[in-house]
Amino acid sequence: MSTADRTYSRTDLVVPVLEQHCFDDTALVTWMTTNIDGFEGPIELAQFQGG
Repeated sequence: MSTADRTYSRTDLVVPVLEQHCFDDTALVTWMTTNIDGFEGPIELAQFQGG
């Protein structure tokens, strides 16, 4: 299928992060706490349904 044949849609719907897109969210919170003044967790991760 060529790029021109693909249909794209816009959505505001978020879903849990797919397994292949997961990363260490604990490490992210640690980094953010160390590097962003005033940051306080926790965080909630999700992704748009379209990716």
